[in-house]
Amino acid sequence: MKILIPFNHYAQLFPHKNTALYRALRESIVEGRLESGSKLPSSRELAEIYGVSRGLVTQVYEMLMSEGYIEGKPGKGTFVAYRSDQAAGSGSSSDEPLIMSAWGRLLMESGGGAGRREEGSGVSAGNKEDSREQELLGAERRPGGAKAADAGAAGREQTGGVKQVETGTAGYAEARGTGVAKASGVKVTDAGTVGQEQTGGVKQTEAGTVGYAEAMGEGLAEGSAVKTSDAGSAGQTAALASTRARADETRSRSAGSWSADLHTPAGPGSVVFELSGTDSAAFPRQAWNRCLHEQVRSAAFLESPQRDPQGDYSLRSAIALHLRRSRSIDADPDCVAIVNGSMQAIALTMQLLVNPGDEVVVESPGYSGAVRAAAASGGVPVDAPVDGQGIIPQPWNARLLFVTPGRQFPTGAVLPLKRRQELLRWAKERGAVIIEDDYDTEFRYAGRPLEPLKALDREGRVLFVGTFSRTMYAGLRLGYAVLPPSLVEPFRRAKQHYEPLTTGMMEQRALAAFMNSGAYERHLRKMQRVYGEKATLLRSGLKALDPAFEWMPSEAGLHIFGWWKGGAEAYRRFAAECAERGVFWRAAGPHVRCGERPAACFGFGHLSREEIGRGIAVMTEVLTETFL
Repeated sequence: MKILIPFNHYAQLFPHKNTALYRALRESIVEGRLESGSKLPSSRELAEIYGVSRGLVTQVYEMLMSEGYIEGKPGKGTFVAYRSDQAAGSGSSSDEPLIMSAWGRLLMESGGGAGRREEGSGVSAGNKEDSREQELLGAERRPGGAKAADAGAAGREQTGGVKQVETGTAGYAEARGTGVAKASGVKVTDAGTVGQEQTGGVKQTEAGTVGYAEAMGEGLAEGSAVKTSDAGSAGQTAALASTRARADETRSRSAGSWSADLHTPAGPGSVVFELSGTDSAAFPRQAWNRCLHEQVRSAAFLESPQRDPQGDYSLRSAIALHLRRSRSIDADPDCVAIVNGSMQAIALTMQLLVNPGDEVVVESPGYSGAVRAAAASGGVPVDAPVDGQGIIPQPWNARLLFVTPGRQFPTGAVLPLKRRQELLRWAKERGAVIIEDDYDTEFRYAGRPLEPLKALDREGRVLFVGTFSRTMYAGLRLGYAVLPPSLVEPFRRAKQHYEPLTTGMMEQRALAAFMNSGAYERHLRKMQRVYGEKATLLRSGLKALDPAFEWMPSEAGLHIFGWWKGGAEAYRRFAAECAERGVFWRAAGPHVRCGERPAACFGFGHLSREEIGRGIAVMTEVLTETFL
């Protein structure tokens, strides 16, 4: 059993570990994060989690028992006895409202949402005023679009799911299905006519045009490119010049990110160190199928469409309970939103908070999806250097930060508590928001867990993003966002604007049942052992490649990261030769914007022990034959 309490925070305040552990447990119980009746880990388990002696844990448990906070039940374990009067999620937050983007403000003023749609059509039902609000929202998403939406708007028509407006500016797009699976580009000429073209990313055009939405990865499979003429758009060009340049850079770096072309079917015996794979052989199929079959038998998800864009309430409640226990996050189900993968949460948040030309701080090296999301909203990504302890806090002139403190992507560095507190102070002083991506920290094999930024946040400045793609299976397109109270309603309206009815209700309710039954926690405990053994095997084997790679230490997650010690050409030759012999991996430089220095990510979650051994043997053989 795994719980997360603010032990590290109190360890800095008190010199004695028993006092720190006592205060951390007591606070979690009093504030309701550990609910009455919850079972606590055994003294041995809690001692292993926080690196203290078993006797110390026993001493703390006895103190809490004497005060009535916990109770022991013979043969069953130790349980929380205190019933908190504080509702979960009632932690303090700043009264200062968040600064929204122009699109976000218009969304709130208009009432938000894509509105009710007539059956079998893409036209919103309702009066002309509702249609007008939707037109303004579409135009406002592109910089400067809303102000010019009146000119020539009578020539509007529906084509391919995109509302086209015969004006000097381009309306962005009508709500376009789940996560904007495919968007059309809108081209506006000098004469005010409208043409349409399909695009797969940002398009560079002549002077006075705007290259807009970059392909958004999971959640935004293809972005839309908006092309305008010189008329009415010259003022936007200078403001977005740096955004276009960064979008081009991101797109060019994304090309050729694999060590070889994996679109060609791999032959028998190939080993692919993919980043997103999970161990399907160890997945609890029977328990998961029971939950799915129960939903099919009840057919409750067929009775009426789920109108709440935040998702099924039973799943939100299960997630909140899980986070209170495992992450020490004081989560309220009303502040949890279910999303179609974490990328959707990131993209919607960027759209709500970023105006064209706004700086958005991203880690470097870091996740390229955050860069694409910032560029798609017109923002200017600003690289923040990363060292062996994660992102280096600085007094950035920005109001939005994307960070992976629990396990920095891709290096695996864990952000120390001091830096976490510095980031929170920066956010408070700047009135900024921090997007905390907790993509890969459920599986920890060594070291002591640190409280997430969200657990330390007392100002309502952190948005916590998680996904089930790593803990369950990649095909389950469910993630979640724990929102600051001031962002709950804007996020709900933004999601409703693109997705009036929440998707995957059968899977959402099945996952809620899976979590509430205890099967999810049992699955996590099992997979922690399975992945821990694989991580140890891979790290031990990769020592043979020490002459070529500088490996980054890692205590959690499903991949190992290493910097190539030689030049780019030598790295390409090494990767190509390994690919010829059937071993592939992610070339981290293009994928995660590491600059010119070659690097690699070796994912292992989906591989068997035999496949890991075979892949290491091939890479060692190539290195020995070619470079040593």
